[in-house]
Amino acid sequence: MGQRKCADGESLAAPHEVDLQWTAAADDSAGIGVGGYRVYRHGGVYLGTATGTQFIDESAQTGANVAYDIVAFDQYDNAGAAVTTATIAVPAAVTDPRRGRVKPTGA
Repeated sequence: MGQRKCADGESLAAPHEVDLQWTAAADDSAGIGVGGYRVYRHGGVYLGTATGTQFIDESAQTGANVAYDIVAFDQYDNAGAAVTTATIAVPAAVTDPRRGRVKPTGA
């Protein structure tokens, strides 16, 4: 099964994974540059840090609607305002009794 694309460049990498992609933050007037991005599941759950403009949430709950906040920071750890990406509907998964594996519904 290939990735299913969602709004704003996001795609479902697996039944419980969400592949986030976003536009790079602009450099500030001091010219320090962006050091990376902190990724939060909407509501303040810290997921990790990305050095580029992609991140995979490997712990998204199946059957839930999930939104993400992306916070850019510089090399001095000064953070910008959070940017909320689109809300993603993570598909429910069902167990395939013939193989004992999880597969997405509708597959």
